[in-house]
Amino acid sequence: MKMRIKVKTLLLGLIVFAVGYLWVIPQSTLAIARYLDKKASPRAELFFERHIQMDDSMEGRLDYAKSLVKSFQKFTIYQQGWGGGEETSQEDLLRAEDLLQEILQMEPSSREENLYLDAYRMSMDIAIAKGDVDGLRQLIYLGENHNEILLHEASLYKAYLHFTNREFEEVKNIVDRLHQEGLDDPRQEILMAEIHLANGDLEEARDLYKKY
Repeated sequence: MKMRIKVKTLLLGLIVFAVGYLWVIPQSTLAIARYLDKKASPRAELFFERHIQMDDSMEGRLDYAKSLVKSFQKFTIYQQGWGGGEETSQEDLLRAEDLLQEILQMEPSSREENLYLDAYRMSMDIAIAKGDVDGLRQLIYLGENHNEILLHEASLYKAYLHFTNREFEEVKNIVDRLHQEGLDDPRQEILMAEIHLANGDLEEARDLYKKY
């Protein structure tokens, strides 16, 4: 009887240890990384690195990438340079790109689809901020040939790419198709407003921005 109790105790201890190692410790490390990032502590990067070494998750990588890229404007015009935000170094931007690429090579579960989409969107925003036209085209191609998770987002960024090339009819065709498919995204109206501005139609542009 004592031997059985000892075996059960040992098994229980092993289970507790496994749960702690596989879940509690990685999640605690991620929580510390997030806290330090909010405090703008340079030590946050160390804890993010430790977390992704322990837990091969999308969530940790995405949080880490967001912590590295402090800010940048979405839909930045290419001629404005690589961008990345006033506090973002090029080294940090490249590390963020690597993390996002690792996410895009994963197969998302239903619970991770929004994380996967955020990583895809952020990758394209970085490509735009850097002026990386070829990189943006490759990402759009990935989204168009992946699945429904990325399809609408790929279409929006393709419309933006057409806009920067002043291919306004192509933009209108994409926006009209997205409307017909039931997608209601403010960026569709922004793109159309920008086209009106480019054509000197100030009143039409103003009306669209008011709607937005």
